[in-house]
Amino acid sequence: MKILQIIIVMLLFFFASQTAFVHAAGEERQRAVKRKPVKLEKGRWAFSFQGLGDITTNQRARKHFRSGLGVGLRTGYGFWEGLSGELEFQYDLLLKEKGTNKIEENKNLYTLAPGLRYTGYFIKDEMSWYLFVLPGVTFDYTKSINSTFNFSYAGGMGFDFDLTENLYVGPVFKYRHVVEDVVDDHDMDVHLISIGAAVTYLFDK
Repeated sequence: MKILQIIIVMLLFFFASQTAFVHAAGEERQRAVKRKPVKLEKGRWAFSFQGLGDITTNQRARKHFRSGLGVGLRTGYGFWEGLSGELEFQYDLLLKEKGTNKIEENKNLYTLAPGLRYTGYFIKDEMSWYLFVLPGVTFDYTKSINSTFNFSYAGGMGFDFDLTENLYVGPVFKYRHVVEDVVDDHDMDVHLISIGAAVTYLFDK
């Protein structure tokens, strides 16, 4: 009987040790398989979609349009440590202001802008911050007024938090100035602050 008890105890110990070994080996494989989040480094492409809320800040524009909505598409290519060349398209719909709006129509702004972006990483490379500058051209379309192409420039910052190895999401803050020659009451510079969120995908090399 004692020999049988010893055999049973030894078998239980063997199975327990094997289970612990298999569990430890599985965790080790998971750690080995898990990769660090992908960075926007030299030779890598990135693509972003942005959803934004717009606020005009200069008095002349606010008499006609105080707020709006915007969407943006951005692509970037890393060419140096932390630096990337950028190309961004953004559409902004500025909503007409009731009562004081002499134009009585919404304003549509279509902007195409190349530029530069610097990205830094922190917290084990799982979070990043970035700064960007984007000089470009804005097409100002309002239905009953002559459409114009105007010089514009933008600058801003944002943060990214990794969802997967290649996918990031985070807030973005942007300031844009659309420069327009003021000829009559319908013409105006537009100083625009955009706040929203961006979803970014980093492609593998």
